[in-house]
Amino acid sequence: MHPSDLIVEVTESVLFDGLDIVNNPIEAISALGAHISIDDFGTGYSSLAYLHKIKSSSAKIDKTFVNIPENSVETLGAIHKVIDSFGMTSIVEGIQTEHQAILAKNAGIVLQQGYWYDVLKSIEAFIS
Repeated sequence: MHPSDLIVEVTESVLFDGLDIVNNPIEAISALGAHISIDDFGTGYSSLAYLHKIKSSSAKIDKTFVNIPENSVETLGAIHKVIDSFGMTSIVEGIQTEHQAILAKNAGIVLQQGYWYDVLKSIEAFIS
């Protein structure tokens, strides 16, 4: 396996609580060519100042943001734009329904993760 095929996920709260401790290992992992992804983005401190300090290639927007009944598209879109402005890729997690997948797509987020996609694969395998 090539290091560029590896994505190491670090939860936002662990990352920001111990930035002084974890920053060196994260830089070492990045130097090897692996990617760092901030997991559960938006649930902890979400400090934009920290995003400048972390060499991360992506941030996974927490599932709580796809469950907001009103303004989900606007909220997801705003978070996506912030992440994008740092040169990082947005991934939204917790997609469990087609409606949530459409909301995320309408917010401009292409990369999505959740049970909805596992269900689709299961249905396709059953039909085949």
